[in-house]
This record gives sequence, C-alpha cells and structure tokens, in this order.
Amino acid sequence: MLGYSDGSGLAFPAWATIPSSKWLAMGRQWHLFFAWLFVINGLIFTSYALASRHITHDLVPSRNDWRSFGKSLRAHLFLKQTGRWHAKGYNVLQKITYTTILLSWPH
Repeated sequence: MLGYSDGSGLAFPAWATIPSSKWLAMGRQWHLFFAWLFVINGLIFTSYALASRHITHDLVPSRNDWRSFGKSLRAHLFLKQTGRWHAKGYNVLQKITYTTILLSWPH
C-alpha cells in the first residue's frame, strides 16, 4: 500500500524508518526500547497524578459534572463548543473517558 523504502515506489523514506534496512532484530530492540520508555513514562505520570491528587480532583466526575452530562453530550454531538464552561477544565465526557482509561490501563 505504501510501497518500498528503496525508492521503487511511494513509501516512507529510509531515513524516517527505524531501522532503515530490513533488519528485524534491530527493529525488535527499538520496539522494546520504546515500550519501556512508555511504561516508565506512564508510571511517572500515574505516581505524579496520585501524589498531586490530580486524579481525584480533576478527573473523577463530581455530582455537578453529572448534572451537565446532557448539555455536554449535546454540545459534542452537534459540534457546538460555545461558552466559557468548556475552557476552564475537563468536561464530564472527558472526565469519564480519562477515568475509564486509567481504570482499565493495568489490564
């Protein structure tokens, strides 16, 4: 679909791919390197979020957030983000999404 990196067709240039040649062992090493980089980044963020209470104060929906669920859903369905209520922080749909992701992350 994208072609080949050796110039015989449309594709990503060889310099933009890791590894640039067809070297599967090196590709596995790069894959594991970036996997650990993302795992460590996730652990640092989770530790920070728990220590700073970002999760409980900013990401878990409150009762007032649940009351604005219909308004937020309509605004997103009809692509209308008017007013200042959406610029102050996370809306209820974002909070539900982030909380769901955080709760399902270790599985």
